[in-house]
Amino acid sequence: LCACTLSCNLRSRLLFAACDAALEIFVRCPETLAPHSVKRAYIRPTALGMQEQPSERPPTQYSTQVKMTAETRAPLRQARIFFLYPSIAVGASVAAYVSVTRLIAGLGGFRTDLVPQNDAGNLFLNACVVAAAIWGLLGDLKAREESLAQIAVELDEAADSMR
Repeated sequence: LCACTLSCNLRSRLLFAACDAALEIFVRCPETLAPHSVKRAYIRPTALGMQEQPSERPPTQYSTQVKMTAETRAPLRQARIFFLYPSIAVGASVAAYVSVTRLIAGLGGFRTDLVPQNDAGNLFLNACVVAAAIWGLLGDLKAREESLAQIAVELDEAADSMR
């Protein structure tokens, strides 16, 4: 192996080790990152997007039974939230980046074989796809939270009637 490959390999290992160490500090000791006098802010989905809400307590934690009931009522919601919407947004973002670079190259005269109108249309379409993916994600997050709260109330009522 050449020295350049070894150097790149060593740099990537050091970068991964630094990221792992930072993540370990953040996950295990979040108090070290925020002073005790500062209230923590939790991000919650709203109709207009993600919004910080200062709070002393974390968002409501639901039981496994509530989560499983919600999953049976809305199958594949978690798959849409964690895979479909992010992958669509990332793919369209990469395509938008390519459209921007092609648009710059076409308008700047660096390449004469490009048609800037086509690339501008592609850029607009990709931006719309990213916006639609974010809109769908926010809608699914809001629906999931409402569903979990409703199921928690239903199951508590069912548990009370059994007693």
